Order: sequence, then structure tokens, then C-alpha cells
Amino acid sequence: MVESNSEVITKLSEKSPEKEPIVKLEGVYKIFKQGHLEVIALKNINLTVMPGELIVVMGPSGSGKTTLLNVISGMDKPNAGSVKIKNLDVTRLKDEGIQKLLQYEIGIIFQFFNLIPSLTAAGNIELPMNIIKVPKAERKERVKALLAQVGLQDRARHRPFTLSGGEKQRVAIAQAFANNPSLILADEPTGNIDSVSAEKIMNIFHETMLKNPE
Repeated sequence: MVESNSEVITKLSEKSPEKEPIVKLEGVYKIFKQGHLEVIALKNINLTVMPGELIVVMGPSGSGKTTLLNVISGMDKPNAGSVKIKNLDVTRLKDEGIQKLLQYEIGIIFQFFNLIPSLTAAGNIELPMNIIKVPKAERKERVKALLAQVGLQDRARHRPFTLSGGEKQRVAIAQAFANNPSLILADEPTGNIDSVSAEKIMNIFHETMLKNPE
């Protein structure tokens, strides 16, 4: 269970509080029912994330980390409390609103990459831009820039099954940044790769954040 006063929520970088928060959670609870039992995954979460901050949530499997990300993204609703992205109350959005939020404001990096096998690395990165109908020339230029940022220029035409775990994760990072989101949510982004690759991935992730400040 993740609690608001827990040390598992750690701010690795601090930014000036002058700007409006990107994320603001107040009194958030998430409870799952299993038969007659109730499992509290999130208990009274109060969290503010400012632009440019990098925050890590740590804890064992089943402690509520993924649930927290799902609630922030709007993919799951809290039982109580408010969740705001750039002052927009996510808990009040309907499915169409959540979809637009995920397309324009939030990029997600999944633990198991979630790449489409039939698409190349470049095609997977381009996909989010295709969905919101970004002009072709702009898409191609953006894909080229993102491939360079994650060091995969020479793997652009390779499909996921030909890529290593670290390379797949780099594609997933580039894909998450494709639409210049305000917020990136990463669910155990180094959980399925070796320690050497994990360190490289975190460095790339941080560098990509700096190069895509929005």
C-alpha cells in the first residue's frame, strides 16, 4: 500500500514552485474488493508534482505503485479524493476526455514495452503522432530527432523482435515523448532489463526529459 507520508515517494529533482503543478493529488484512496475483503492500495495520497520534477515511487510488488500511476493517468478512478493534471480534474472526465488526456498530455512507458510487433522502431515511435493526425513531414522529423536522442538511428527499420530488451525500452521512451506530453509516467521502466542496460536507460530517460522540457 502506498501512503502519503511514506518515504517511498521520493523527489529526485526539485524545480521552482513558481509554476502551476503538473500533477496534484489530494486525499486519494483506492480500494479493491476481493469477495468480502477490502484491499487498500492507496491511502490518503497527497502529492504535488511541478514541471521538470523527476519523482520515483519505490516499493515491493503489489504495494500500489502501478495503481498510483493508473489513477494519475485517469485509467483508473479513485474511491475518494481528487486528481488534477494541469488543474484539470481527471476524476470528472468521461472516456473521451481520458483518451484525449492520454493522447496529448501524458506519455506512458510500460514495464513490458507494449510495442506493436508488426511496426518498426520508427513506426512505433510515429504511432502516437499518427493517432492525433500530426502532418507527415513533422512526424518524420520528430521520429528522426527522437531516434537520435535515444541512440537508435541505425535501428530505425528494425522490428521489436530483432531488438534487445534495452533497445526496446529506448523505443518505448521515445514513443512516450512523441507528442511532447506534459507528463511522463514510467511503470518500472528498468524492471525487465539487466543492471548495465538499466543504468543506460535511466541516463537516456533523464537526457530525453531535458531535451523535451514541455
